[in-house]
Parts: sequence; structure tokens; C-alpha cells
Amino acid sequence: MARQRNISSMEALFVSPTGGGTEVQLHRITSCNRDFTINRTDVSEFGVLAAIDKVITEPPTVNLNFEYLATNVLNENRMGFVTNFTASAISGFLNTGTASQKNYYLLKTAEGIDAVGGDGTAGNNYVEGIGNGFISNATWRGSVGDFARAAIAVEGLNWRVYTNSTGQVCPSVDVTNGADVTTNLFTLPAAVSGLAGQISAIAQGDITLSISGTLGLNVSDLKIQSYEVSAPLARTTQSKFGTKFPFARHINFPVDATMQIVADVGDLQTGSISALVCADASVNCRVTLATPACGGGDAARLRRSPPQVRCGRDAFSCAHPISRTFGG
Repeated sequence: MARQRNISSMEALFVSPTGGGTEVQLHRITSCNRDFTINRTDVSEFGVLAAIDKVITEPPTVNLNFEYLATNVLNENRMGFVTNFTASAISGFLNTGTASQKNYYLLKTAEGIDAVGGDGTAGNNYVEGIGNGFISNATWRGSVGDFARAAIAVEGLNWRVYTNSTGQVCPSVDVTNGADVTTNLFTLPAAVSGLAGQISAIAQGDITLSISGTLGLNVSDLKIQSYEVSAPLARTTQSKFGTKFPFARHINFPVDATMQIVADVGDLQTGSISALVCADASVNCRVTLATPACGGGDAARLRRSPPQVRCGRDAFSCAHPISRTFGG
């Protein structure tokens, strides 16, 4: 019977190097969209009114956009971000070669079967593969009444569909001729709902934001409502004669990471824009997402994959470290 629909419970997202063989899952995905565009140029000549052909003169661009709940830095680490706080988080993408490229796989199970805990029959699983993917934008945000979230935009060179999730040719292509790289295979592991001990979400009570510097505002009395940290990684393609695809995608420098904060103003204090311009001092902003800790009330319960566990019931309950920190 033909598949009637595709819903989120039937899907799981994975990532791997372009060489394949180490496919890992991205967790807490809440949305995933993909599309591709193929541009063609008309070929015309005297004596014929209509175009005699429409030739592909630019390589197609495959777009993958997905969002997930920010609960730790595991997803970022698997996508290539530096997460040990010893270097810029985007320093891993500055290499223009294969180090900054990834393959992405969207697993689609049979209708009526969840991707997590599915029947495991490889032939019942479909896969959409996106090859040679570069991250073009990354955003992390949080707001009152919502969870901490992250959004990632990926640009790839190839899109391929499979009717099996085991031992398949990776979707990556040889940029010199556009041919599939048939020597690299992938096998998707069983989808799971997060790793052991991973919390389900981080809400406003476990998010703190610190700001240095003043502008007539008492920073300690700001009622933060939302934040958004964005790292645009727009790229310029580099092509040459003899290649069908760009052989490199260079990041456009400088990369200006931005942060926007919305807050309800509390007490005021002395300060002016003229003083700020004169001093021209830097302002440091830091967002800290912490795992829910013991302390009574809602914080006394870990937000984890079900079943939930109260503090004190296991060794993980009251000693989980801070999940992530943005800013500097």
C-alpha cells in the first residue's frame, strides 16, 4: 500500500563526514525542511524564436534547515563546532576542504512506525541523503515561555533517496566531475530518543544572562525576555574550468557573530551614548544554560526522556554539569 503521509515521529536526522562510516544521530530535532534549486540558462540562436535548449550552467544547491532543543553541546560537536571553550566555536569550519563538509541523512520509517524503537528492518526504511553539506548559518535562541533552541542552515551539493539504510553509497559527490563517490558507504544506527541521562529541554528558569557595561540602565535589574545568538557563515563558491561543481566554498570574512537581547527595563542609572562613544569599551554578554538542579519546586525534577526521575533517585540527579555557555 502506498504511503499516505510522512510525519515527524517517522523521521530521525543523522550526520557523518563525507567519507561515511561514522554516522551519528542529532537529537531533540523539532523541525526539518529541505529543498533544492536547479537553475538553467536559455540557449538561443538567430532564426528560432524559442530557446533551442535550457542548459544547467550553475551547480544545484540543496538546502537543509532544521531546529532542535538545546540541551547540551552534543549536536554542535557532531556537526563540527568546537565545544571545549578553548577556541572559537566556528574555527572547525575555517578549513575550505573536506574537514568542513558533512553528509546529512533523514531516516524515514514505514508509516505508523516511530523512528525511535522501530522494527529495525533495514528494507522498511527510506533515507534522504544530502551530500557535501556546509553550514551556512547557525542561531541559538531562548525566550520566556519557551525552551532554549538552535537552528541550523546547511547548503549541500547533492540530494539522493535510498530505500535501505544499511550499506548504501554515501550521497557525497566528486566535485571535479559531479560523479557519485561510490567507494564510501553508510549505515544508519538505530534511532534513539537522546543519550542516557540527557534532559528533555531547558526552560527559562535554568537560563541566565549576564551583561557587562552600562547605558543608563541598571543591568542587574533587567528582566530578560529573550536572546538570540547568530553566527552567519555565508560562503563564496570557487569554480574553474573542468569542474561541474565548486571545488571550494570559502567563508566570507569577517564573520560577525551577533547577539540580540530583549528585556523589560527596571531601575535606571547615570549614563549616555556620548560617554559610550567616547570610552568605546567592549561589552561582554554571556548566556548560560544549566541543567535543572536540586532545590525544590520544579527544579527538583530533571527534565529528561521519560520516565522522569526525581533528585536523589540516581547518581546523575544532582551532579550534572552546566550544559553550555555562549558569549565571552
